[in-house]
Amino acid sequence: MSLLIAPFAIFDLWFVPEYWNPKTLFNWPIGVEGFAFAFASGGIAAVLYEEIARKGFFTQGRQNTPLIQRLLLILGPLLVVALIIFTNLNLIYALSLGLGLGVVIIAAVRRDLLSDVFFSGFFFGLLYLGIFILLLKFFPDTLIVNRYNFANLSGFNILEVPIEEFIWAVATGAFVGPLYEFLVGLKLKHLPSK
Repeated sequence: MSLLIAPFAIFDLWFVPEYWNPKTLFNWPIGVEGFAFAFASGGIAAVLYEEIARKGFFTQGRQNTPLIQRLLLILGPLLVVALIIFTNLNLIYALSLGLGLGVVIIAAVRRDLLSDVFFSGFFFGLLYLGIFILLLKFFPDTLIVNRYNFANLSGFNILEVPIEEFIWAVATGAFVGPLYEFLVGLKLKHLPSK
């Protein structure tokens, strides 16, 4: 999943400077850091719930998702692009809405993945928030000061973390967590104790 999600770092072209303005290696518009972040976020969000809940894949009773239903997931990125082009909506909101649409599609097509959707979003949101809070504690000037465009944010924070970051993390976890199972048609079951 990491390799599938990493190319979405291209959205940095719209994030900077509207949402935030991070320093990047070589001052490239899309930094290496963006790809590393997307790669890591995608990989962690994809497996976090399965690891915490001790669940694994099984193919018996496999539920194949028809191609047309898998193609519906394209609507999420299309929504993001449409919102960027036709509205003044900040990218973080457009991206969260696009991810939310993907979550609704996954949940509507594969109701057996609802717990994966919910708990992947919950656990990834908490993990992301926790890491963000630790980074703020140890590197406050590096992470926040002069980085975020607060004029374009809601002004609501969770322990100094912009709520937009938390909403994005929950939406990312809820979408990426069950994505592999959805695309491949796998089901989850509890793993036996070691």
